[in-house]
Amino acid sequence: MTRSNDQLLIVHAKPNVEFEWEMNEENGIPYTSFINLADKGTSWSWNFGDGSISNEKDPNHTYRNKGQYLVTLAATNSRRMY
Repeated sequence: MTRSNDQLLIVHAKPNVEFEWEMNEENGIPYTSFINLADKGTSWSWNFGDGSISNEKDPNHTYRNKGQYLVTLAATNSRRMY
């Protein structure tokens, strides 16, 4: 006896991840606006390099101390089609 199972698998393109940032100020408090340029992404994970994270597409972040911070953005494409 032979059994088989056919399933359709759709593979989506990986998102291209890029972002820009700009310094802003509101009521004398400086903050950084991050502009997400990732295409084909459906969810985002930001690490601001100071222990803070965000899952917003275009977050704002206030750094408490002066310094240099390595900011990373990871984008995923988790769309599923049935």
